[in-house]
Amino acid sequence: MGMGMGMGAGTGMVVTADEMRRLAASHARTWDRTYRIVLQFLSDTIRAKAMAGENGCSVTVPPMIFGAPAYDVSACARFVRTQLERRGFRVSPLDDDTMFVEWNHRPAQ
Repeated sequence: MGMGMGMGAGTGMVVTADEMRRLAASHARTWDRTYRIVLQFLSDTIRAKAMAGENGCSVTVPPMIFGAPAYDVSACARFVRTQLERRGFRVSPLDDDTMFVEWNHRPAQ
């Protein structure tokens, strides 16, 4: 028997580059949706701290979200940091998954 024949539950079809590109694009959309869920969760935390009169807070990207696919926490933290900085926050990384966010600072001129 040839290599790989009869092993696994393949479809019997040979893989194509187009199929792999579609799969990669699908995964990218899934991760983007998941990262945005995390961003919204952390935004709610930041908003609550600001309403309590604070000028900054630390936030941690959760290691998982129930009902969401597994994700790379460090990559998600980089995404969150970039999005917060684009929105005018000063963000200082404290760890791979934790950052300190400030909103009462003077933007660089």
